[in-house]
Amino acid sequence: MTETYSTDVMSAKYIKEHNVVFIEFKKPASGDSYRTPQMHMCEIAKKRGTDTVIVDTRKAELTEEDLKWSAKILIPAFEKAGIKKLFFICGEDLEYEPRELRCKLEIVKVPDIDSAIAMISPAEQMTRKEALDILGLKEDANAFAIEERFYQLTKRYRGKTDEESEAKLNELSEAYNVASGKREQELAKREAHDNSRKFLGKTAGEWKTYFSYTWLRWLIVLVVALIAGNLIYNVFIKAGYDCSIVAFGHFDFDGTYVEQSLVEQGFKNPYVASADIVVPNDEDQVQNAYSDQTLSALLLSSPDILITDNLTLPYYFEQYQDLTHIYSDLKDFVRPEAYNLLQPVYLSEADCAELMNEYSESQMLDDMAYDMEDVSEESIMVGFRITDPEVIERLGITSRWTEQSPGIVISVYSGLDDISEAEKVLVAILNKAV
Repeated sequence: MTETYSTDVMSAKYIKEHNVVFIEFKKPASGDSYRTPQMHMCEIAKKRGTDTVIVDTRKAELTEEDLKWSAKILIPAFEKAGIKKLFFICGEDLEYEPRELRCKLEIVKVPDIDSAIAMISPAEQMTRKEALDILGLKEDANAFAIEERFYQLTKRYRGKTDEESEAKLNELSEAYNVASGKREQELAKREAHDNSRKFLGKTAGEWKTYFSYTWLRWLIVLVVALIAGNLIYNVFIKAGYDCSIVAFGHFDFDGTYVEQSLVEQGFKNPYVASADIVVPNDEDQVQNAYSDQTLSALLLSSPDILITDNLTLPYYFEQYQDLTHIYSDLKDFVRPEAYNLLQPVYLSEADCAELMNEYSESQMLDDMAYDMEDVSEESIMVGFRITDPEVIERLGITSRWTEQSPGIVISVYSGLDDISEAEKVLVAILNKAV
């Protein structure tokens, strides 16, 4: 079974029995006639989930511009598509060095395609038992348990770019696909798609779906355009925000006082927003369905300051900057009566994982438990707690917890590379609020 993309210049095809993509140039090619097929190869590899490609560019006669394009555009596209190994057909000239492909990809030079195929061993298929072992589940685990366990295990690796985290995330994703049966479903779907009659590259069902949802697609495009226009107006036309504060927790928040305080302290256009977040609790409090999405969107703006409550604090450990090195410095900038109200708060990843494990145990969700060997026990100063009811009220915060002691924690967002501006915002809030 093959999937082929072909022109008079080249051909690219997926060879299912060897799980590879092969591309061959038929005659000299440069510019778009070289670049377009290469990008099609990436799409085929990504679609088919293969990490191995065989390419023969001996007849392409690449120009210097094409080589530069390969280094700048093609190689990152290879890596993004999941390509890890590339067999480079160079005839009898095995000393030839493909300059445009100097990268982290594993490159193997071979004289012809048969030699490459001979060196490719069929990929071992993970069994369901092996997948469940990786996820730490028993063989009788149901779909819900698999979903929850996968979510909890991958949460600690999402957003990280180091090789170890990416490798672990890939392993967990493969295990999830096998354990849940999604791999077999996807393979069956691809097989049915390959064997279906196509019109202009799409099956009858695909064309029906396309036309059924075209109106929705244009509606989405319109909405996105409106949002983009609003962002362009706020970022480029309207004066940009010079500081931002995000409050999240189970409380009502009126940011008027905070915003006015910042303006009085010299900030021309502060941005203050909040999200009502309800974490696991004994008060039977329920969270709004879209609160998590709201908070995620707010955090994407890279706020300077975070304000949360005592109960919510440990569930967002990864969002806090270590403030140990600025605590003593604050004494020189914050009025004594304000500084004396600050209670340093220390947390470690292990503290937060233990809290999640206690919750999982109370709910009998053993498949959601953290492996404590994988988390750090090093404590960092994640923020400053304020328990004075008058100060909390002055900041516009009214707790919606009925059984919790009053208290808020002011932190600096971990996504900031330079926290000097955040320190100024922090000082301005404290000096005004106390």
